[in-house]
Order: sequence, then structure tokens, then C-alpha cells
Amino acid sequence: MGSTNCLRHHVLFIVAFCVMTSLMGCHNKAQKKNVAAILGYDDNTQIYPSIVQGYDIIPLELTDGSTLSGIKKIVKADTSYIVFDNYNGLIVRFDKNGKYLNRIGLKGRASSEYLRVDTFAIGEDGNVLILDGCQDKILTYKPDGRFVSEALFPKSSLGFINDAVSLGEGRILVNNCIHNNFNEIYRILSINDKKVTSLIGFPMTSENVAEPTGKCPIGGYDRVIILKPFDDTIYTLDDKNKVLPLLYVEHKGMLVDDKYYKNHVVFSVATTYSEMSKNGYFSGFVSVFESEHHLLLRTYNDVYFLIDKDTNMGLPLRQAACDEYEGVPLVNIVASDSENIIGFWRPGDFVDKYNLESMVGSPNEAVQNFISALKALPEDGNPCLIVYHLK
Repeated sequence: MGSTNCLRHHVLFIVAFCVMTSLMGCHNKAQKKNVAAILGYDDNTQIYPSIVQGYDIIPLELTDGSTLSGIKKIVKADTSYIVFDNYNGLIVRFDKNGKYLNRIGLKGRASSEYLRVDTFAIGEDGNVLILDGCQDKILTYKPDGRFVSEALFPKSSLGFINDAVSLGEGRILVNNCIHNNFNEIYRILSINDKKVTSLIGFPMTSENVAEPTGKCPIGGYDRVIILKPFDDTIYTLDDKNKVLPLLYVEHKGMLVDDKYYKNHVVFSVATTYSEMSKNGYFSGFVSVFESEHHLLLRTYNDVYFLIDKDTNMGLPLRQAACDEYEGVPLVNIVASDSENIIGFWRPGDFVDKYNLESMVGSPNEAVQNFISALKALPEDGNPCLIVYHLK
């Protein structure tokens, strides 16, 4: 009889524990403020199934004024592409076919010149806004390169900028690197009154290095979408610049909490993400891109998570041995517009990173055609854009 009672108590304890766990789960989901849940993150990663309906490869014309060593940011502006080469510190404009149009801005100390390009944004009027953290100023140019104006901000206002987007009415949302005790990862800069407004902080520091907490952490084609470090929630801003949850990704990992931050004070791109994953923590996303029907998220270790906005289902995509690809791979994604996801390819990328020769031997005809098109480009040429049309 005693053993029966013990068994009954044991069963009741398990049931109570399960109920409590379930309620906690419901409570946690309630904290998401009823935003959409995206499923599929923990499914087996796919080796690029046939998600690409078509693509355009756009070689960027190589001239004395348009020599590019790398690409950090691309913005599709009307019928042209504006490209930021962070290696050479220049911004170049090409037409929709890749023909060189003009450079935007010149390096120098004059009022119409910059000392350093940290990033750029496109204003609501179509003008190009160059952010120069070295001089704490924002320079405005016409798309054809003509100088319009400059706005000088208080010292250190633009010191560690990683990315930026225009919010309209002279306001710019910037994403910052953290540097030592400076950890305001999002700020709003007002060109009209030179005001700096703190938006989102981050409870970690760095060790004398400017550490970005994202690669392309600001996205959206008709709204602003932002990422926070280690977070499973994707955010947006309302018209009063209030940060609101937009959706969240369901996953099995642990979320960081105050205890984690107490024991982990220093952030480093080289070590923090990998250590988190090793210890079962969810490490979040570092890039976000949006088209009309898709969201594309990227993790620190280059796994893409493709979300169908119509169904709220996600598909994790990973790189692999090239002869295993089941469809055309997404390469170096850095931008999107209302219809497409945009990446780029530099001569030598596949040889070094993707093992080009084995991909040529892929049994998949679409992959073969894709690689053949890239191989046909001159090895000493500029990078090319790859405009993906997803299914």
C-alpha cells in the first residue's frame, strides 16, 4: 500500500511539474505580445533546396573611378545600385545593368568632403547621406554626386557606426559597434537640430576593439526592421520611434539573462557567439533582409533562415560540400528590395570559400549553369551583383 501511495505521489508530482512547465511556456509566449511565431528553426538544415526561381548576374563595370575591392552595403535606388566599398572607403553608383555612373563624394578636408566613410543611407528625397565618424558629420549628396550640405554633430556622436537607414524628416537610425564601455548599439541622429537620441543599449563591453553586434542588422523595404544581439525576436519602430516586437523565432536554445551578462562582461565577435552555441544558448541573428514575401535572417556562422511571410514557416539553409547542393546557393547576401534578395561575388570567392571545382561537378543542372555563369566573368574584374528571385 505504501509503495502504491509513493507511486501515486510521484505521478502527481510529474503531472504538476508538466502543468507548471506548460504554464511557464505559455507565460513566456505571452511575453512576445502576441506577435507571430516563426516555426522551423530547429529543423534539419537544408543544403540549398530549389528555392531560387531565377537570378540575374550583373557585372559591375570596372573603370578608374569604380575599382572595387569589396562590398559592405548595396542599396537599390530607383533604377540604380549604390555600392559601398568599405576596403577603399568609397561609394559608387551603377545603373541597373552595372554600367558605372558616378562616384558619390570625395575624400578630403573641405566642407564638401569626407575623411572616412562609415556607411551611407538614402534619404526620403533620394539623396545619399554619407556618415563620416572621423569628423562626426553627415554629408548629403545628389545621386549624381553633387554636394548638397553637411551637418556637424557633437564630438563622438558618430564614432563607431556600423550601419544606418533614413527614418525620414532628417532622422537617421544608426547601428553602432560597441567599444570599451560605449555600448549604445542603436541611436537616432537628427540632421535638422544635430540631436542625438539613445535608443537601445547592450550590457557588454569590448577590449579596446570596435565590435559590431551585427553585419546587416537593419533591414526592411517598406518599414524598418532591426535585430538585437542574442535575441529571438525581430523588432520594428513605430512612427514615434518606439521599438516594437514584430515576430519571434521559436527554438530550443536558452535565452541569455541577467545571470549570463554578470558572468560574461566582454563581447567579442571572434569568441562570444561560438561559446554561446557550445553552451546551449541561442545566439540570435546578425543580418536581416526583407522582400514582399520573404524575410531572410543570417546567423553568425553563415546559416541563412528563410521565412515565408505568408505562412510564417522558416527554412534553415547551410553551406556544404559543393557537389551536394540541391539548388542554387545564396552567396554573400547584403541587400534586398521589394522583389529580390541581392548578393555579390568577387573573383576568387568560390575557389577560396566554396570549392569551385567540386561545384562544377554538381549533378544539379541549375547549379552547373550558375557556376558556369560566374566562371565566365573576368578574374581581374569588379565584383558582380547576384539578384535572386525567390519562389
